Order: sequence, then structure tokens, then C-alpha cells
Amino acid sequence: MRKPLIAANWKMYKTPKESLAFLSEFLPLVKDHTASEIAIFPTMSSLGYVIEATKGTNVTAGAQTMHWLNEGPYTGQTSPTMLESIDCTRVLLGQSQAESCTRPRSHPGRLCWRDTRQAPIRPD
Repeated sequence: MRKPLIAANWKMYKTPKESLAFLSEFLPLVKDHTASEIAIFPTMSSLGYVIEATKGTNVTAGAQTMHWLNEGPYTGQTSPTMLESIDCTRVLLGQSQAESCTRPRSHPGRLCWRDTRQAPIRPD
């Protein structure tokens, strides 16, 4: 059975510098926590830094969203390939804010889910 997940979606909060400062205080506080998984979903500008900072800890980091295509003319979107390139293994899918801005209502998250199965990224 999968452990419960404690997840923090940072939305549009924290620059890379602020993210690393937070982690320097947070990680020691949860280093012995084993009752659940802990995942942080920082801003895209901080994601690579947070992934590196959490390596070797009991905290993982993931993307707040992901486009279903590996490339294309989609301004501001992030592809599975881009996330793989920074060792991202988690992504939040189906968030209402992201869904309403990037995908028509008639297009459910099936394509994103399919692409996470093709890449080593775990949807949460």
C-alpha cells in the first residue's frame, strides 16, 4: 500500500534563492519523518534547484503542471522532455487553474497521463 502523501504546491511563491533558504531550514526538520511521503511542487524557475537540493533526502520535488506534448508552439508550457532533463520524477496533473487556461474542457488529462507513463515522471 502506498504511503500517504504530504504535498506542498508553492503556486507562484518563492524565487530560487527563497526556495533554497526555505529548504535549508525545512529539510532538517523532516529528515526523520517516515510515516508519509513528502513532496514539494515549487515554481518552474525554482524546480531544478529544489530537485538538486532534495536529492538524497526523504523529500521529493515535482512540477506544478506539464503539457502533454514534448514540443510545440505553446508559450509558457513545460513538456515531459524538459522535466526529464532536470531529473523531475513527479508532476501535479489536473489542477483546475492550469486546466482552465491550457486545455479545452472537452479534453481531459488523459494525454498528460499517457505521457507520464512514457517518461519516468510520476503523476500525483
